[in-house]
Amino acid sequence: MRVYKHGKTWWLDYYVNGKNIRKSTHLTDRAAAEAVLATIKIAKSKQATSDAVSAMLETIYHNKRERSGLPINAAWATYTQTANAAGIGNVAADTLRKRKMHVQGLVDWLHKERPLAQMVQDVDGLAAAAYAAHLTALGLAPKTRQITISDLATVWKTLEIAVPELRNPWPALRPRKVESKRHQTFTPEQESQVLEAARNKGDGWPLICLISRHTGLRYGDVVTLKWADINLAKGVIDIKPRKTARHGIRVTIPIETRTLAPELASARKSAHGKGYVFPRHARAYLSTGMGPKGSRFSDILDAVDLKQSDGYTFHSWRHTFRTRLAEAGVSTETAMRLCGHTDERTSAVYDHADHLAELSAAIEAAAGK
Repeated sequence: MRVYKHGKTWWLDYYVNGKNIRKSTHLTDRAAAEAVLATIKIAKSKQATSDAVSAMLETIYHNKRERSGLPINAAWATYTQTANAAGIGNVAADTLRKRKMHVQGLVDWLHKERPLAQMVQDVDGLAAAAYAAHLTALGLAPKTRQITISDLATVWKTLEIAVPELRNPWPALRPRKVESKRHQTFTPEQESQVLEAARNKGDGWPLICLISRHTGLRYGDVVTLKWADINLAKGVIDIKPRKTARHGIRVTIPIETRTLAPELASARKSAHGKGYVFPRHARAYLSTGMGPKGSRFSDILDAVDLKQSDGYTFHSWRHTFRTRLAEAGVSTETAMRLCGHTDERTSAVYDHADHLAELSAAIEAAAGK
């Protein structure tokens, strides 16, 4: 299978059922012609869906020619430029990073499964639906798929400013039903099993799990902790949680003394108390939003036969912490202070200095020892 130039256009030379086929693509750009050939290869390997084959046939047999438009590879750069120019580019860094990751995921998929979709305008309803089906096939939870598709819808809505003829196919594809089992709480027995599996896994996971168990901090907040955020002398962790950072919300969380404090002291001594507490995890999270490749919390869950489809995730530690607070009789107001729960529309900063004794007592009670 090859492309070759005849006159001003590129032609295809390939075999179908033992028959040699030579057809003009009516394209003058070699890369575009090679994209047609790539589509044929996908179809022959039975990896293409019917609409991809239809696009291939339309290109070859109905004289589809090059056309102007916004290249799919330029989608993200155009989005950021347009958003900034329109005054709607003030987005939290974490949100922007994840949105970029979702756009790149789509672009990578298109290059592999829809090589003819070279323009943003080529992402029509059929292509968008196929990508949504791909996300489902990956086993992603409905909430994760909802966030991914919502990010793509937001990007496309902004791109409509730069490309007036563009149509946004994403809003109709948002999953309507969110899974009923979300972020299950660990039982005390499961806690022990998960912590033991974390110790076997190593790579910082034992301490990461302990911190979340005794503070309720989310994964992103734990793995991006810096030693400067941890004051062992005062026995507190003082941070602005990433989810509410744009509102100026700050939490001061006492460090549980019998288990967590000694582990943090030991780790700080080994690391000389500089930079990130978990550098490898921090680098991975800040670039991908996940744990390091080959070292994910899902591996730990698998080791103790707890399934994500049943609602067990790293966020289960936060729910477990909140549950243990309730079981220890901690007041709702105190629990909200510890978890950083508040109306996100306010930019009020928590003042925990006057409540540290109360919060410390709650942390120790929730430790259950």
